[in-house]
Amino acid sequence: KPAYGGFKLLMHAAANATDGMHTLTVMAEEKPVGYIGVPRRAPHGWHVALAELDLAALAALASGNVAFAALSLFPSVVRDLSLRLPASVYIGDVMRAAQAAGAGIMEDVDLADEYVDPSWNGEQGITLRFVFQAADRTLTAAEVDRLIERITRTLARDFKATVR
Repeated sequence: KPAYGGFKLLMHAAANATDGMHTLTVMAEEKPVGYIGVPRRAPHGWHVALAELDLAALAALASGNVAFAALSLFPSVVRDLSLRLPASVYIGDVMRAAQAAGAGIMEDVDLADEYVDPSWNGEQGITLRFVFQAADRTLTAAEVDRLIERITRTLARDFKATVR
């Protein structure tokens, strides 16, 4: 039960506002699935927003199975790798290649930094941040070092990247 009957009051205020509501239509896959509105008039001192979502329509749009993974009992290892490579190379391609080279225990790769120096003549600098984690053990520094070396070799071969 809403405190002080606030919900009923808000609905009444919105329904009886003579100048209507400012509304946004919530769209999913180009179909309206609800509305969010702010009454032009609300009880004095109140900030009001109302929403209506069609949960059946949203559920119908959902696909696939919902899955989750339990949190690991083992710590993750974070490493940064700073590279210099041609400016014509797409960073997304570099990240995908790094992800493939570290497959298995690489949980994530993100762009941590991007740097362009005019004196580098068509090259860019990037720093990639890797998160490694095994589901069944604590990783050793040697294991992570070998993965970083494999990733570095792959990026050097595929993109002419050098460690900076």
